[in-house]
Amino acid sequence: MNLSRCRSALLHAGHRVSLSHACKNAVKTDAPPGVIWDLMRCWEKINPVKKEKLSQTSPAFKILSTEPSLEACFTVREDANPQSRKRHLTRFQENPQAFWGPKARAKAGGGIITDLQDKRKKFQNKRKNQITDSSQLKSFPCKKFKQGMCTHGDNCSYSHDVEQKHDEKTE
Repeated sequence: MNLSRCRSALLHAGHRVSLSHACKNAVKTDAPPGVIWDLMRCWEKINPVKKEKLSQTSPAFKILSTEPSLEACFTVREDANPQSRKRHLTRFQENPQAFWGPKARAKAGGGIITDLQDKRKKFQNKRKNQITDSSQLKSFPCKKFKQGMCTHGDNCSYSHDVEQKHDEKTE
């Protein structure tokens, strides 16, 4: 159904209608759902669908087999198109550039990372001294051994040397 004709039919029926900010083909209205269904039924009478292709158990068949309770007028009204549409103003604009939109919030010390790519690079690989070899773990004490709960014994990747101390944060 043509958007102008849909808006006009709603206006002729005495309801308010406006364009949606979220979708270019959607409308907002105060009309109850029954009126919307009746408009669809009236439109189908003017522009019939092939009912033999519809299953008798389908919702479309059930909806279209009910007679509308109102007679819709699809004559286009002058006020059906807002001024912004008549002047061909762009309502749904494309983003001007990649990663356009809200940026990172300001930092406490002042300043802001303006380039999102720089921020991503800054936090990439933030663990500088990652352990890649499990033999390096032997320099760290086994926390479960300290608690007497380590079940790995000599196969444990961590150190069971009680005397060994490593820079750990105290809990």
